[in-house]
Formats: sequence, C-alpha cells, structure tokens
Amino acid sequence: ESAEGGMTAEQVQRAWGFAVILLAAALSSMAGVYFEKILKGVKVSLWTRNLQLAAYSVITSFIPLLVTGEWAIIQEKGFFHGYTNM
Repeated sequence: ESAEGGMTAEQVQRAWGFAVILLAAALSSMAGVYFEKILKGVKVSLWTRNLQLAAYSVITSFIPLLVTGEWAIIQEKGFFHGYTNM
C-alpha cells in the first residue's frame, strides 16, 4: 500500500485494465448496433454487401502490414511462411 493510504501500483494497473476492458466492450457493442442499423437501412443485394465488407476488410488488414513493415517479409517469404503442416 502507498504511504498516503491509497491504492498500490498493482491495484491502479488492475483498475485501469478493468476500465479499458469496459470501454472496449461498450464501444464494440455500440459499433455492432450501428453496423446492424446501417445494414438494415440500405436495400442492396447480399452479394453487393459482401463485396463491400470484403473490400473494407482487405483495406483495414493491409494498412497495418504496411505500417509495421510486415508486408516486406510477406513479399520475401510468402504469406504462409511459419505455418506448419498438420
């Protein structure tokens, strides 16, 4: 316990971790509700919606590869480098 009678460093870290988890859960649930509202609000075919979601997924997956430098490793060694056969 600290000299002032407050929380220890470990307790503070646990409190912050708990708060971050609650925030992540709240944001995730709000995003899910908003996403469902968007999906139900626009009348497009299932194929069009799937292509839109796939394009978004590719973009949001590719950007971190570029930022972290992993894209160069994938180009050099291949996408499946490091995987093992079953």
